[in-house]
Amino acid sequence: MTIFSFCVIILVEDFGDDVMKYELSYKRGIEALKKNEIYLAENIFKDLIKKNHNDLSSRFALANLYMKIDEPYKARAVFSQIVENTSNRISYCVELGKDFLDKNNFKEASNLLEKATSLLTPNLDARNYLKKLYKYTGEKDKLSTLLEEETIINDLYFRSQFDIGNLQSKAFSKDEAKKYLDEFLAPHLPHLTNKINYYEFIRNNFEDLDFTILPSGIPSFKQLVSDDVPYKPKTNSKRTVYPEELSISNRCKHLLDKKPTRGYKGKDKFTGYLIFEYGNIGVSVLEKLFVHTKNNKIRESSENATYVFPTHMTLSLSQYSKSDIISMMKTQPYIQRVVHTSNYYSNLDKKIKQVQLSNLKHNEVSPTHKKELKALNKVIKNNKDTLEK
Repeated sequence: MTIFSFCVIILVEDFGDDVMKYELSYKRGIEALKKNEIYLAENIFKDLIKKNHNDLSSRFALANLYMKIDEPYKARAVFSQIVENTSNRISYCVELGKDFLDKNNFKEASNLLEKATSLLTPNLDARNYLKKLYKYTGEKDKLSTLLEEETIINDLYFRSQFDIGNLQSKAFSKDEAKKYLDEFLAPHLPHLTNKINYYEFIRNNFEDLDFTILPSGIPSFKQLVSDDVPYKPKTNSKRTVYPEELSISNRCKHLLDKKPTRGYKGKDKFTGYLIFEYGNIGVSVLEKLFVHTKNNKIRESSENATYVFPTHMTLSLSQYSKSDIISMMKTQPYIQRVVHTSNYYSNLDKKIKQVQLSNLKHNEVSPTHKKELKALNKVIKNNKDTLEK
């Protein structure tokens, strides 16, 4: 079976013209490769991958290009990226599936397992090419690891069809279903960065809160009528294409590598904002990894910005809507926001330092800020109690 005879999954979220443009570009790349226009084909495939890092077809085509021009190490790198890409996506499908099992939603859990299963075929295809390349490059240890994992994955691939049916009919108990999902996930863990399952780490170590963190919503009446905090309605703009280095696993790794002292999940669990609290520097970072779409599906979140708050104010601020927080930023320098762009990581580090400095200045001017905050929280609580009545 050649690379081009195998049907791989292309995740393209935009439809209509964007899909047509993608197909035309991909066909141009294939034609250029057939005509031996290597430089043109390489640029086309790299550009398509840059626009959508989940585009497995372009990755397979690029790997095939490197094999064609006898660049085994470059081909090996691309196939490894395919294995890691599919392994990461399998991992978060399984982790989100566990969240649905917690809510007794077996249907959504089975849908996510179907999505994970669909990624097994390109995963195995890339592994097959890697086996040949590891033989060629003499990397016996890596070859041995692939062979061990391949048996388990092949077994899972056939069993999963049967077990998806069991999930849909609730033939599994919740515990049995979770055990199966853990087993399904196991062979992919070695390919996650630093061999750590970050999603499982967050699940087990982040505390659950009884409210939604940074809920969506229009600004409060006070923010709308305030002269010093003008409100600008959000304009509809075309969604930006985000670079591959901002994948959820990379963002997750960056935040956990900073060693948070505490973490929180809101009511929405993995599909809501997460709080990474760094008590040693007095700063908390709020990040969203996944999002619910309008038709109740789950996808990676790249449009939602990252927020940085002082630690002692985080739990209070995180109950405000994002619109309110954005309005507050205009007068409160210790509240910062970082948009997902190519210089995201350096910007995030700058904003963290900015919040630290602003918070220190605020404390110098207002040494009684803790008493003020306590009084403010009391007012918020009283207002909330009144509304509930």
